[in-house]
Amino acid sequence: MGNQYTILAVDDNPINVKLLSRTLSNNSYDVITAASGPEALKQAREKQPDLILLDVLMPGMDGYEVCKILKDDEASRHIPIIFLSAKNETVDKARGLALGAVDYLTKPFDPVEIVARIQTHLDARRAVHELSQLNEILAGELDDLRKQKKGESSDGRLHSFVDKLLPVKTVASNDYFQMCAYTKIQAPPATTLFIPLLMDGQHLLYILTGGFRKDYSTSLVQLMMQKYAEGLMSCGKQSFYNEQILMNMLEKILDAFSPDHYDTPFTISLNYINHLKNEYLNLSIHQPFPFIFDVNCDRFIGEGFPLVVESRYTAIVRARRFNLPAQGMMIHFLSGKDTLNVDIDFKRVDCIPGHNTDMEAVTKALLDLVPDSSKDRLMTLIKLK
Repeated sequence: MGNQYTILAVDDNPINVKLLSRTLSNNSYDVITAASGPEALKQAREKQPDLILLDVLMPGMDGYEVCKILKDDEASRHIPIIFLSAKNETVDKARGLALGAVDYLTKPFDPVEIVARIQTHLDARRAVHELSQLNEILAGELDDLRKQKKGESSDGRLHSFVDKLLPVKTVASNDYFQMCAYTKIQAPPATTLFIPLLMDGQHLLYILTGGFRKDYSTSLVQLMMQKYAEGLMSCGKQSFYNEQILMNMLEKILDAFSPDHYDTPFTISLNYINHLKNEYLNLSIHQPFPFIFDVNCDRFIGEGFPLVVESRYTAIVRARRFNLPAQGMMIHFLSGKDTLNVDIDFKRVDCIPGHNTDMEAVTKALLDLVPDSSKDRLMTLIKLK
């Protein structure tokens, strides 16, 4: 590693600081230390470390308060923070992650594990930085393309390339979920998309996005958004998700792809299903909620429970939690800014699939219920097994 990374270790116990310093120095990290919250803030701002190991229980200013201050400060919010604590309660871990920390380790720590976790998050930070640089390059190329005359051969090659990469159909299944998403378009490009991010055991995480304009500028930005979100997921999978963790993810995506910067307005929602709890979390901007059916094909009525999340985007993001029926079914429909104006209840028995039904055929059958439009139409079916 060659001393390429600097770690700030914060702990009011000098024995812990000495142990951390020795462990990290032996693995070729540069180490700086702090024994209190105020000292940690000073070191972080002046030295700009690559990662902070932060003790939770400190007299005066505790680790949670230090983390909140660092994440509220533009100069330090990018620094990954790993909490160290003797407390091993789920609520404590959730609080730390909700404040913006990337990990939470309990004392006494294993030197091998802590070095492995540190390197994982440093690698993740580097990958996100590289993704941001790539986005800047792509943004420059997009701006150049906008300045070219319509119909030039370079435009045609780019359009063909984008059309091949856009995820207009997704079919997937595991022991807990069946899903199919299909975008129907009258003509390319596709600007209303389903973007799967995670289907890992009982966790399902995905994005729905719909462009207000049907053009290749919008499609290219959405494609960049997809790759960026996939990069975020590959860098930092969580053992569980809550509304604040999801809001932190959505905030990063919105920061990177502001419609004000790219002039490509779109709707977006970040969706998470926890099969173990039969729970669905939805964070959305200008998108309708899904239709939810129970195992008997009856509509499962409910507007969900409003959630409070801390974010600069709280004023525009609608956050809700829904209880899902066991072996239920969710149907998303999206078409630009429109909501589904066709009552699908009368076809629900025919359209809601059993375990062995062809999901793609059912999805297309539901799309046939919706009148043709010049806008893209996305239909997504998710069945809980």
